[in-house]
Amino acid sequence: MLTQTAEQVTLTFMRYIVLLSGIPQFIVTDQGSQFISDVFKRSLKLIKLNKLNTTAYHSESNGALERTHKTTVEYLRCFSNPRTSDWDKWLPYICFVYNTTHTDKI
Repeated sequence: MLTQTAEQVTLTFMRYIVLLSGIPQFIVTDQGSQFISDVFKRSLKLIKLNKLNTTAYHSESNGALERTHKTTVEYLRCFSNPRTSDWDKWLPYICFVYNTTHTDKI
């Protein structure tokens, strides 16, 4: 089972979002313990990043993210091999395609 401590989530966010793409204007998170932890909050405060929370147990409050997850799963079905669980190899490519595809529906 994959563990996601507040420290791991914070380091991953900083390393793969902030350092690669810059500080976003704001982020939206769910009520996960990693995102409401002191270490995550303090890290966001250091970089002056505002965080918004979705309503607990109401995934529809974050509809855009839910749609992104649905699209990501569709892409993974096309490229990954379910017998070998190689989805993690494809994820960077899927993110690139998703992020660079022009759409009028945002």
